[in-house]
Amino acid sequence: MEANLIVSYDPVHGDIARQSAEAVFSEIGVRPRWLDSEYGGVFLLEVDHPKQVVSELRNLCLEDKEIFNWTYHYVPVDRWVPSEIGDMQEAVRSVAEGIGENDMWKLDLTRRHYHQYQDHELILKLTEVVNTGEVDLEKPEKIIKVEIIGQHAGISLLEPDQLLILGKI
Repeated sequence: MEANLIVSYDPVHGDIARQSAEAVFSEIGVRPRWLDSEYGGVFLLEVDHPKQVVSELRNLCLEDKEIFNWTYHYVPVDRWVPSEIGDMQEAVRSVAEGIGENDMWKLDLTRRHYHQYQDHELILKLTEVVNTGEVDLEKPEKIIKVEIIGQHAGISLLEPDQLLILGKI
């Protein structure tokens, strides 16, 4: 996959969600490239500097949450791998190199169209390869974000302001 940004929305309202997303990107002067997605509820985009873009969108959301009514999550993606456990573990191990010995971190998992394993099993398997820092589920300094969409998994290492989850703002 080429996408470096995932935007989730209610698939029943795809047209208005896209208009809403286009409006928020326009507010910060960003023109994303919209890629084909075979899954309803997920826009796949390509933008320059996706982590910076999401940080700016997060700031915009803090000012005016109403303009985000039709979208839910804005997630930068560092790399895509097959959604097989071994591939995801290797990607998590790789991004975890950005976690310092004294950093507090957590793994955040979202999955769509993926029915292998229970969430807790997946989280245990993916976190067992991280051998640095300390887990802090409340106020992490780093977030390992795993977005599983069918046969693909987007993996990122983010700071808290580089992830926009509307329900948590």
